[in-house]
Amino acid sequence: MENDSHSPALNRLEEIEASIAAIQAKIALLEAERAEILGALEVLGRYIQPQEKQVRKRTRPTTKSSEGTPRPDGIPTIWEMTQEILATSPNDCLTIDEIVSAMAETWWPGLHKTQVAPTIYNFASDKDGRLEKPERGKFKLAEKVEPTDEKLGGPPSAGSLFSTPAQGREAGPGGGP
Repeated sequence: MENDSHSPALNRLEEIEASIAAIQAKIALLEAERAEILGALEVLGRYIQPQEKQVRKRTRPTTKSSEGTPRPDGIPTIWEMTQEILATSPNDCLTIDEIVSAMAETWWPGLHKTQVAPTIYNFASDKDGRLEKPERGKFKLAEKVEPTDEKLGGPPSAGSLFSTPAQGREAGPGGGP
């Protein structure tokens, strides 16, 4: 009678041991598969660089959200916006902050100064010359002077647009006297 009273417990013990055996068999299969994958990765590692070591193409850094919003589609170029703002302003000269503020109000909500200021400063550089800085920190549109063909005394000719004569010296071969 003792075996009958322990029969449910013995049956459960057999079930547990069978489950343990099944789990151990599953663990053995998983360990074998793990060993195969590790072997494959070792072989691949000889021929392919891991992703973190791959050379990444340099991209232009994106503006952080704290530094303004992305440029909206369909708005004018920075030069066109700057030109429009300066041409329609009641003041002759504007500061960079005033230009950026007008751009943000008209075309580019959330615009931050760092997104456009370097470009606007380039417009006033010697190479570009589209803007003038009559006083410190202020910008105005440059006055464009049309080149003339001095020989003819008239409007520019195609030749005068692309060639500039040496002034004050005669240029010899190699640019020297």
